[in-house]
Amino acid sequence: MQKNQPPQTRLNKSRERVTSQLAPTGMTKNNLKRLWSFLVFTGIMIISCKESVKHIETAKCEKVIPDSATAYVKELSDQQLVRLEDSIVMKGDVEAYEKLRIYYLRRFEMERLLYYSIIMSHKYNNAVAYGDAGDILLDYRTQYEIDSLDSKTKMLVTYFLLGANERGNDIGKYSLFKVFKNGSFPNSENLLNSEIIQ
Repeated sequence: MQKNQPPQTRLNKSRERVTSQLAPTGMTKNNLKRLWSFLVFTGIMIISCKESVKHIETAKCEKVIPDSATAYVKELSDQQLVRLEDSIVMKGDVEAYEKLRIYYLRRFEMERLLYYSIIMSHKYNNAVAYGDAGDILLDYRTQYEIDSLDSKTKMLVTYFLLGANERGNDIGKYSLFKVFKNGSFPNSENLLNSEIIQ
């Protein structure tokens, strides 16, 4: 019987049913309209705020990453990657290392960067590469806690972080203070030849 009624009549009956159910609570039709208006307005505000937050977060990211770096976040062809990698290994090209570094870090492929960090640190004495090698070996999976590493990995991490520190990159100073509690850091080259770290 209800199916044959026009839609407006069905809508009016459902409003009456809701109103009759709310009557014992003291809710009137006028209050119900205000409540619905409030809920719709609140929903619209929440949705628009979420969009504003997304826009602000995107703007922050764009400001943090320089324009030259954002180009390398995009896909690089195999040929471009090989060219950057060769330039790093053969010439110690700092700009190529920075491009490759940003590319791999933004793609969360830190392990692929490790080889080039070691080359740039040892062969070309690059402070950023020393810090990267230490940071990659320390790894987010250990929650960057140097004490949770086995002794050989801990020695390698300490070696690279000391090398970075000696060259003015203090990326791992916190970890170094955990290893050398007295605050006196040995020379990184001496570290490899000794049993300083347990």
